[in-house]
Amino acid sequence: MSLQIENVMGEIVKGPAFTMPMPWASESFRKALGGTVHRQVYMTDWLAQIDTGRGLLSEASSRPLSEYREYVGGLGHSPTRFELDSSLHSGLGVNGLLGADALSSPAVLDDVELEVEVADRVEDLLTPQQAGRLDAFEDLRRVMTGVDAKVVEMLEGGWHVVREAPPAAAEMAAQCAVEAIDRAIRAAAPDSEVEQWLPSSGRPKKEWHSESGRLTRSVRIRYIMRGYKDEAKMTCTVADNLIALQMQTTSRAQAIKHASAGDLQLARCLLSTAEHILTMLFVVERH
Repeated sequence: MSLQIENVMGEIVKGPAFTMPMPWASESFRKALGGTVHRQVYMTDWLAQIDTGRGLLSEASSRPLSEYREYVGGLGHSPTRFELDSSLHSGLGVNGLLGADALSSPAVLDDVELEVEVADRVEDLLTPQQAGRLDAFEDLRRVMTGVDAKVVEMLEGGWHVVREAPPAAAEMAAQCAVEAIDRAIRAAAPDSEVEQWLPSSGRPKKEWHSESGRLTRSVRIRYIMRGYKDEAKMTCTVADNLIALQMQTTSRAQAIKHASAGDLQLARCLLSTAEHILTMLFVVERH
């Protein structure tokens, strides 16, 4: 499966989408797409080699990986710009989940040497995609200021935590990541509008509300991305599993006495994933 997804993306970046004289079909964008999938394949293959039954990956990354590869595999030879942008940011978000999931596994948490080794690999996974982060963040800042300015503050607060490295860095950054997403989707998908849309949405009623009676994140995201079923599904999956990893991080925070290399990389993974979710929802142009 790993080789297959890399071959599919290889054909896409050499195909018609990048032979048209379009300003966005640049060499840097082509490299970003190919590199995103290549690093994902490299990381999953390495984890598979060292796993030996230790359970380094859970459904929190395996399900998004599977759906992402299904999405990319279904694009065909001439995807639209929106589909390519979706492939890039969904892929980067999934890479963040992949790193966070590995760093959250009990086997890694119980083995200092393994934690350092996995953290180094996650560094290799994340660093190339951080190169253009500041430029991308400015686009996100510009858009989010018109949605809810507090979202940008939450993200910046999370990165400040990473730089300061307090004992509960991973937990604090995870909370910032999740709160940023929740604030953004609540602002962009108000209760009244979503409730009015739901009966005609085609979504099963069991998905509409949580046990507490509140609208679910899933239906808010699908409302924001209405008309783009596959991309909405991918974004929901990445967001749902970010939440799952945040809950894991919070549940073990009481035992953390200092911020290890693994904790800091985990924080980076979760914040990076949150930013790519928000980029999918609010920055990527849908036409």
